[in-house]
Amino acid sequence: MCSNLIQEMIKVDPDNLENKIWLARCCWMQGNTEDAKQHFQQALQSSEEFSPSQLSEYTHFLCFEKDQIDQQVIDELFIYKRDQEDSDALFKIALTLEKQKTAHKRHKNSEFILNGLMQKARELKPNSAEEKYTKAALCIMKGEIEEGMKLHVEIIKETNDYRSLYDVGFLLLKIGDVESAINYFVRSFISNPYNVSALSQIFNLLDQIKEPTLSIELCSSLMEKVPFHGRLYSSTMKHLLQMNLRKEAIQLMKERAEKDQNKMAAWQMLSELYLEDENWDDAIIALQESIKTRNGIDPINYTNLSTAYFKKSDYLKCLECIQTSLSQNPDKVIPYQNLLLLRKDNHVSMEQVQQIYNSLIEKNPKLNKNALNYFKKIKELQLEDFDYMNNIFKKKNNDSDFTHFIEKHSLPDCSKCKCC
Repeated sequence: MCSNLIQEMIKVDPDNLENKIWLARCCWMQGNTEDAKQHFQQALQSSEEFSPSQLSEYTHFLCFEKDQIDQQVIDELFIYKRDQEDSDALFKIALTLEKQKTAHKRHKNSEFILNGLMQKARELKPNSAEEKYTKAALCIMKGEIEEGMKLHVEIIKETNDYRSLYDVGFLLLKIGDVESAINYFVRSFISNPYNVSALSQIFNLLDQIKEPTLSIELCSSLMEKVPFHGRLYSSTMKHLLQMNLRKEAIQLMKERAEKDQNKMAAWQMLSELYLEDENWDDAIIALQESIKTRNGIDPINYTNLSTAYFKKSDYLKCLECIQTSLSQNPDKVIPYQNLLLLRKDNHVSMEQVQQIYNSLIEKNPKLNKNALNYFKKIKELQLEDFDYMNNIFKKKNNDSDFTHFIEKHSLPDCSKCKCC
């Protein structure tokens, strides 16, 4: 019953790797190990990347009827890893296997699989850094905290491994030493900025502690040491705003914009703060600088820039920004909303927007749904733009009726649209 349901799900979504793996699991739980292995192989063959979790589970299939980790098992694992024999990979699979132990306790041979993988990994590369980390992590999982901590500290002294730094921080957090835990999470993040778990822990703890001075100093220090990390900047801004430190957030982003070689994240954060504050002059400066960091290819910020210019009643610059935004991405709704604001109150003439209309239909003779919705509202407002667009639409689409086409293909009216 379970496998039949999953087979139906696979028919609906044949590229879903997790569904295929669940089909293998169902067969396994029903005692059909050969079908389970076959389904797992099909799942792995259909994917380019697999996690240690998936490979450790597959190891169970390979070893279910065996009493040793032989070369055939190792060879098959590395077929799916798309790699040559790699001791680090085997240690990662072994470690994941131990994490999954509760889920796999129905299998008689979990322990020997773990030991077999570890032994094979040692043969490939004796006394590796990965082996030391695996030993330390396994000690922690088995409740041997003191021995695990000792091994992690040795690893940190030798290699400053970001995982050991994180694990020590987590253990310190569990015993209530928050200050030391933050220190280790910070060191882990600096050692490997891709370790977003450490970054999340840092800001979770800062949110709990609620000490403004510590927050500002730590955020500033992190951005100094990891200056090109967009998530760090957005997490910093979110945290400081939650702490009601808006002025401090703006000041910190200003400092980063002046110091960082790659100023993209700082200017982006500043522009969002200024737009929220309706500080249009500073928002325009920040948006222009942010656009520069993207070599002028930034339709979202051109749209934001058009909003700032509109609020300052600089309608021609607003129109220029809308035109640039739509030329880079004609599928977003907000540029059309801003364009409608310009036209319905006659801030710009129909002649001034003709170039935008011509460009839209040149790129897509049938227009996109947001463009069609815009012209539907133009028709409701009885603006001359509709007649102009009707003529060029007919030329591009074999005399098709523009009104009928809009009614059929445009989006439903949005009750929240401020332009209506």
